[in-house]
Formats: sequence, structure tokens, C-alpha cells
Amino acid sequence: MLTELAATRARIALRAELAGLRARRIAVVHGGVSAEDRLNAERFPVEEWSLTPIMQTMRQLGLTAVHLDPTSDRFVDAVREHDLVFLNVHGPYGEDGRIQGLLDYLQLAYTTSGVLAGCVGADKLMTKAVCARLSIRTPAYRSIDPVVEDDLAVRFPAMLKASAGGTSLGVVLVEDEHAVRGALVELRLLGYARCFLEEYVRGRSLTIGLLDLPGGTMVLPPLEAVARRPFYDRATKFSLGADSAVRFHVPEDLPAEVVKEMAGFALRLFRHLGCRGAARVDFVVAGDTHRPHLLEINTVPGFHPRGNLALAAAAAGLDHQDLVLALLAEAAGRSNPPPWRPMAS
Repeated sequence: MLTELAATRARIALRAELAGLRARRIAVVHGGVSAEDRLNAERFPVEEWSLTPIMQTMRQLGLTAVHLDPTSDRFVDAVREHDLVFLNVHGPYGEDGRIQGLLDYLQLAYTTSGVLAGCVGADKLMTKAVCARLSIRTPAYRSIDPVVEDDLAVRFPAMLKASAGGTSLGVVLVEDEHAVRGALVELRLLGYARCFLEEYVRGRSLTIGLLDLPGGTMVLPPLEAVARRPFYDRATKFSLGADSAVRFHVPEDLPAEVVKEMAGFALRLFRHLGCRGAARVDFVVAGDTHRPHLLEINTVPGFHPRGNLALAAAAAGLDHQDLVLALLAEAAGRSNPPPWRPMAS
């Protein structure tokens, strides 16, 4: 975990990166590439978009940054005029490796993870397969695939999930097999082809943030979501202000061994997938056994100051400026030219 001394040292090291970053032309990529991002734009006023505080923070840091909409017909030409990209897009086309592959081809440095980590992390079934290889505990599941079927048993109630759905999208709590059929039709109509049934683990919802700092990858304090609904669904995610159906806090009563196991699982998956910059790994801690079960990894987590990653960073002594600086510094320090353009000697 990030100690107070380590946080102070990280802040000093990050401020040392400012001079180099101020010479960069930064594009902040934000727009409705996915259903998740479109819903955010429709549900919240512009002042509540994560784009607004990101741009404010960059101005406060004296950075040259412009906003680019990746759904614009001019996006490719516009983004090529920059040399550093801050990715603030989520869901399919945003964090699943597709826009990352484009930026790699254009030889543009960008924040957060690359193609492989994004592709695997955006697919819950693929993530489960990797977790099984790494001996990371996840809830029991059964695939519901039009081609591949398995006979793994899952008890009801269960979660019907779209493999490529977002945290709160493409997720339905079902009570029996009959409910599965109706919910599956709805998910398929929404365009989700690959779905699976997952054991509904009753317990506490927690998330672990990871952040690349000058001293290495730091595991941030766990953050707990306390919701009024059975699980973190769409209605919970898009509730606002005093009407919010969820509250986040750093739990003080969580046993140290549980925190240690979650941190170990999160860091193991982060490193195995080759994640970089920042990520958020979601867990449920079973109420009966107190064992953490990994649910998914978000390779492009939200960067709003009131979002999970920023709140966890704040609990570790890092503010929104530190978070933005850490992502930009990590991206700027990378050099991976394509094979047809040799590295400068």
C-alpha cells in the first residue's frame, strides 16, 4: 500500500516532470464511443462530465491540452497533430484495445494500458480464464454461448452478465432459469452476443486502484461501495448528489488479511496483463467466508475527482493533479516505435 512518505516522494517526483510535459501537445480524448460513455453524457450535465475537471486540472498545471471527440470524422487527422494522448473513453471501442491500436499505429503515446491488456480486461470471460491461470478467486460461472456450452453449475439467484458489458451495463440479477431466458433476450437485443451466468456472491463491494508512480506501481487503499440496491446496477451508477444510491469510503473494519489478498490479486492481474498507468480491480468479499472474489478489471478507469480511483488516490495522499500528472508522465516516458521506424540511437 502507498505510505504517506511514499506519497510525498511521488508528488515531488511528479512535479519534476512538469517542464517536459509543458512542451507536449496533449489531446484529451473524450466522447460517446460506447453505450457507457453515451449514457454518462446523457445523464449528467457538462459540468459533471469527467472531461471538465480533467481540462481544468491541465490548465492549472500549465499544460497545453485540447479536447478531441473520437467519434468525429476528423478525429484521426486531428489527433495526429499531438504527441501525447490522455484517454478518457470507456467500454467497447474506448478501453478494449481498438482505439489503443489506432494510436499505436499512429505512433502516439497515450495514457493507461495497451491493446492486449485492454482487450482481455474488457472481456469478463477472458479475464476469468486468466484469473484461473493465476489462481485468483472469482465467482463460479457458466457460459451461455450460442456455440460453446459448458455444464458448470451455478446456483440461483445469479448474475446474468454480458461478457463485454460495462460495470453496470449488461448486468441482470436473475432468480431462476425462466428469468434467464427473458433477460438474455433483452441483452441480445442490446447487442451483447456473449453472456454468462455468475454466482451471486452476497457480501461487500470493494475496489482496489493501482497507479504507476515514479517509484513503481502502487496499490491504493481499498474503497467500499455501500449501495441501497442489491448490487451496483445502472440505477445506482447514475444516481446523483443527495439522491445518490451509493456511498464510497475506505473501510476501517476490513481484516488486514482480506486487504492483503485483494491487493495481491489486483497487482498480480495488473502485471500479468501488462497494464500500465492506472487500473481499478473490483471485488466482492463474501459475507459468510470473508473471502474476496475478483469480478473485473477496468484498464481505463474513470478520472472524475469524485470517482473511485481519485477517491482512493486521495485517501493515499494524492490529489487530482497528482493523478493526472502520474498518467501523463508514465505515457510520456514510454517509447515503442513500430518495426519500420527504428529507435533513435
